[in-house]
Amino acid sequence: MTLIFREMIPKDLPAALAVRLLTIENPITIDELAADYGVTPECAAAATATHVRGWLCEADGAIVGFAMGDRATGEVTVVAVLPRTRAGASARRC
Repeated sequence: MTLIFREMIPKDLPAALAVRLLTIENPITIDELAADYGVTPECAAAATATHVRGWLCEADGAIVGFAMGDRATGEVTVVAVLPRTRAGASARRC
């Protein structure tokens, strides 16, 4: 499997959030993300235009993992990897 790592762009956010919803540890729904953390695709896109940056890992053209961080605080806000990718050797690189 060939992995591609690159900086996220706003159009990646819906697919990245879909990966986040499929994680095994700390599972959450899209409604819970919005209600508990105020995270929606729209607000995430707005944040990436200012102080948040994200990086993703693609395999065969699909996002299999990503991380996002806040440049203003230095906080890593999310790291998410698809369960099927975590089980393989490629997870160590994502």
